[in-house]
Amino acid sequence: MNDSFELSELLACVLTFTRVELEAVLNDPHHTSEQIVALLEKDFSDLLQASVGVWEEYTLRQHSLMVANQFRRYFRSDDVPVSIEYRFLEIVFLLHDFGKPIAWAKKERNAQHAYTIPLLKRF
Repeated sequence: MNDSFELSELLACVLTFTRVELEAVLNDPHHTSEQIVALLEKDFSDLLQASVGVWEEYTLRQHSLMVANQFRRYFRSDDVPVSIEYRFLEIVFLLHDFGKPIAWAKKERNAQHAYTIPLLKRF
């Protein structure tokens, strides 16, 4: 596993999954967060296997799935308490800490947002 992440390299990588593939998963009413992460792993496997820097030693994959699964547990597409599309929120919860392993590897824990936001904009 590579813990030396460069934001520019992650932003420059060509995604191997398509929007059509992602939408096919999201449009399936029985899809799981794991199916979305499987698409992300095609291009971000090293990042997803990296530590998010917590004492429990969770990887980004584990942490993201825990957060997304909590969201799915408490909210379904018809009961999200805001006027934001459910599918959008699901993706945001899966990607919300994508910059954390980069910040952790660079010893810039408080700058996680500076790495997460550019990655979120790709989606």
